[in-house]
Amino acid sequence: MLSAVVLLLLSILSLASHQSLSYAAPTTNDPCPPYEAFSKSRSNKHLSQGRHQLPLQRPAERCRKFPSPALEKTIVRLRDKVADPDLFRLFENSYPNTLDTAVLWTGFAARDTSAPESSDVSDEDLAFVITGDMYVH
Repeated sequence: MLSAVVLLLLSILSLASHQSLSYAAPTTNDPCPPYEAFSKSRSNKHLSQGRHQLPLQRPAERCRKFPSPALEKTIVRLRDKVADPDLFRLFENSYPNTLDTAVLWTGFAARDTSAPESSDVSDEDLAFVITGDMYVH
């Protein structure tokens, strides 16, 4: 399972490698709750139209750790392809979960500035991912 999550993250990172990789910090008046508290909350949840009326569990856009237009396009594209609204809600909640909640930091590696003709930043993408009880670099 962990390897599947890491592969998903790496594929999304490679798709978005030249996009802005910054986390949109919340305003001080409306902080982002810890995901664990948010996911247990029952208020203001959009429910699926299926028999089970499953809640949307994604954090607000401004609270997502790694926004990815490529991932959002995939979700929109599959919306019309999955007939069961409850099954689609499970996909909508689980597919982006690692990027929404577990990417703590993204950026680029520093170059060796003592080397001739080098810039301060390399093109090597880096990410720090929290996967439960272990850290993945």
